[in-house]
Amino acid sequence: MPSAIIPLVGTETRLAGELRQFISQLNQVRDKAANLKAIADMASSGADWPGMRASFGFSSDAAAEAAYNLIGGVNSTLSTDTNIAQMLSRLG
Repeated sequence: MPSAIIPLVGTETRLAGELRQFISQLNQVRDKAANLKAIADMASSGADWPGMRASFGFSSDAAAEAAYNLIGGVNSTLSTDTNIAQMLSRLG
């Protein structure tokens, strides 16, 4: 079955508004994750954990490295997950 836009039509209900808000927030979170990942990539260029630590205010290099990996994992999920992509493209 091809992916098609699912329009939200009719009178504005509370749930329609909540769904629109959720889609908007999910889109914003996906964009924010991509932006933070790009910044983290620059701050930690070449595994420069002291630079990452200083840029983001982490307490140690180990915390900076762990956070970098977590940011990358979340960004990857948000940008490649099929369900998220389908929801944003079909309902967004």
